Amino acid sequence: MEVSEHLTWEKFWNVVEGKEQLQIGDATKNKLKQKREKLISILENGKVIYGVNTGVGSLKDVALKDDMLEEFQANLIRSHAESVGPYVPRVVTKGAMLLLAHSLAQGLSGVSPELLERIVFAINMDYVPRVGYFGSVGASGDLSFLASLMLGIIGERPVYDAEGKEHVLDKFTLREKEGLAVINGTHFSLSHLIYLVRELKLLEEMTRWTYALHLETRKAIVSFLDPLVSQAKPDPYFGQLISWLRDVLKDSAAVRRSGPEVQEPYVVRCFPQLYAPIMRTLDNIESWLEQEMNAVSDNPLFKDDEPIFQGNFHAESIAVMSSELRALMPLMGNILYQLQEKLLNPEFNRGLPAFLAEVPGLHSGLMIVQYLSADLVSEISMLAGPITMMNQTMSTGQEDVVSFAPASNRLLQRQLELYRYLLASSLLITVRASKMANIKVSSAIQETLKLFLETDVGGERSFSDIIEVFADRL
Repeated sequence: MEVSEHLTWEKFWNVVEGKEQLQIGDATKNKLKQKREKLISILENGKVIYGVNTGVGSLKDVALKDDMLEEFQANLIRSHAESVGPYVPRVVTKGAMLLLAHSLAQGLSGVSPELLERIVFAINMDYVPRVGYFGSVGASGDLSFLASLMLGIIGERPVYDAEGKEHVLDKFTLREKEGLAVINGTHFSLSHLIYLVRELKLLEEMTRWTYALHLETRKAIVSFLDPLVSQAKPDPYFGQLISWLRDVLKDSAAVRRSGPEVQEPYVVRCFPQLYAPIMRTLDNIESWLEQEMNAVSDNPLFKDDEPIFQGNFHAESIAVMSSELRALMPLMGNILYQLQEKLLNPEFNRGLPAFLAEVPGLHSGLMIVQYLSADLVSEISMLAGPITMMNQTMSTGQEDVVSFAPASNRLLQRQLELYRYLLASSLLITVRASKMANIKVSSAIQETLKLFLETDVGGERSFSDIIEVFADRL
């Protein structure tokens, strides 16, 4: 893939997963070379440029002498590399490297072709530095994360291959503007959210399959899937979901068109209305993220012979997207919890024993699995508050409204960890109920959930090991 070409989700993951290598075409090299020459010309004419021949942040008014400029760029990387804590997943760091290379390749940052070549070399060799989780507020770029990354790229810290083997690259000297250009972007926050959205989409899909199995297990009345319902509510995501459910259940011998119960509880009957907004939000954010992949988030940018000072380095859009997703998670969690309730409670479970206990009273069945689920849902909900409620002022007031996008992403990651266990618990309950009800599931559900359906979930025992296994399979 040409490093400067338009990024898509597919191209992003192809490079990050090593399925495709990056190339730097002659046109890209020439563009960078020309812009670099203009930057040097501007400096030779005595122009003051932020972060090139001045300090940064509130030190922007401190002028630097010509013989300090290279040392200053290296010092920026060293002093800003303050990430700590557990390491970010290497796919997130490699994704940030790709986004950084793509941004620099647009030729608006004034960096040399040699710098881009060094970053692309590391990506293609699958050499990834280790970066801590904590340290960025998502305002003047992901400063500490990108600086920690760049210490590896310039040979001052090790990089690691996929097997964890340590390598040290030859020393690379950053020149005028290049230290600032490689840290003043949103590439880490963006890469992390891209990674989390992919995880969430997989969990979202499996949630739908769990619901479909629930419909069969309870021998549900599915008149709410009639095409008239989507005709009366012309929402494309709603219609898509209803159509998908009809297709999944087309050969079901369990679900019913009508029955003496007349209609189902809300969480069963209104699932399409509850879930279509989730699908829509995920699709919208996926499109929005693709726009962000193709942004240049450096400052300043260079237009002809003029530096343009602006704020593309601000990660507020990423913070808002992350907050929107976190706001969805309690809804998704509550849906699963209520579906559990409808199978564990004999008032709703169509003749199955309370808590799916084989000998109620002597056995407790899955009573405490519901307790576990309540714990998970409560923490998921506690983590859902919008990050826009938070703010701090730094750098003596120069940086006065910050996004905290990295913190929002960390909260979302924790929600997904909890939701994975919640979904695994819901699958356990639904699979056990389907076996106790002696349901022959539809061919589509059998194919998709085969590994779960074939697991022995009977007896009176601890089910935590099965929940762990199910969570690993999701």
